[in-house]
Amino acid sequence: MTKRKFKKTGTTLKKIIIPIIIIVIIFISFYYTFTKRDIAAEVFNEKIYKAEVEAAVNRKINEYQQDNIELTNIEIEAIRKQILNDMVEGKLLDKYAEEHGISVTEDEIKNEIQTMREYTGLSEDDVYKQALSKYQLLESDINEMVRSALIADKVYYEVVKDLDMSDEEVWDYFKERVRFYNGARRLSHIFMVVDSQNDTIEEINKKYEKMKEIRNELLKGKDFVELVKKYSEDTSTKDNGGDLYWFRKGTLSDSELSKAAFSLNLNEISDVIKSQYGFHILKVTDIVPENMSSLSEDKIREYFIKIKDLVKADALYQKSDEKIKEFNKSLWDIYKSEIKIGNPWDRIITIFNNFLKKLEGWRDEK
Repeated sequence: MTKRKFKKTGTTLKKIIIPIIIIVIIFISFYYTFTKRDIAAEVFNEKIYKAEVEAAVNRKINEYQQDNIELTNIEIEAIRKQILNDMVEGKLLDKYAEEHGISVTEDEIKNEIQTMREYTGLSEDDVYKQALSKYQLLESDINEMVRSALIADKVYYEVVKDLDMSDEEVWDYFKERVRFYNGARRLSHIFMVVDSQNDTIEEINKKYEKMKEIRNELLKGKDFVELVKKYSEDTSTKDNGGDLYWFRKGTLSDSELSKAAFSLNLNEISDVIKSQYGFHILKVTDIVPENMSSLSEDKIREYFIKIKDLVKADALYQKSDEKIKEFNKSLWDIYKSEIKIGNPWDRIITIFNNFLKKLEGWRDEK
């Protein structure tokens, strides 16, 4: 008798509870749809909207498409995840900077943007505005991106500024990576600036012809260092014979310069090369052999001494990168209570959907 009453009472409760729960779910769904659905994350109560993330994802996809690279859905999702992660880390870095008195000025932002525009050939206002329109960006977006980047640079500088390595540590690093330094070259150049935005075709052709004349002087035996002092417009190397120092294969940013540099023999002079910066004449002043690993350790160490500064820079870059990754991870740990990835309403809706499935099971029992 008691058992029957319990069953009857349970059935009655289900009849009452089910409609109430359905009403609650409908209410939450509407609230979620119209107020919270567009939030990708919250950090220190600041919202990162899905629209921001998707805009950044689309810009990245467009970059790949310009290089005729089509991304898979899995690759796009990985990009989306990384972009959201970067946005969250940007806010964590801002908070850390604020707490440690690190800031950037409006002048620093303005100067960085100006440098960026000159470097990318966007000095002219009309060209710059076209580029912003193409990538669906506002000037305020660029200002914020640059501000965040400068804050990150300053914070990371404080993190890695005291890093150093002994000669033996650098040697150990090198021994494990000898193959990456095979064929490394020390380069010098004579350089003439070309401003693609402001120079006329006639002016560019005139500069090219002048560089051809300089090359002919070199082929006739004129001293390279002397002509660097006389003609080169690279102020950072003009007084040291045009020395650009050592480069590994694949590390020269311009493909034409890289192709020329690693096809030249020792003391050979290149043709006049056009890069995004202007015209160059390259000279190879030293070379590391292609097969260092087959040499004796003494001989390998001899070449190591030549390129030690290059190797140390590479090693410190890797060490800095590892240090920065550790630091970023520590920020997530320090501020974890302030980070909410995804929308909390997503989780609530999932819970209620699961509960609805249970209710379906109850109804089937009935």
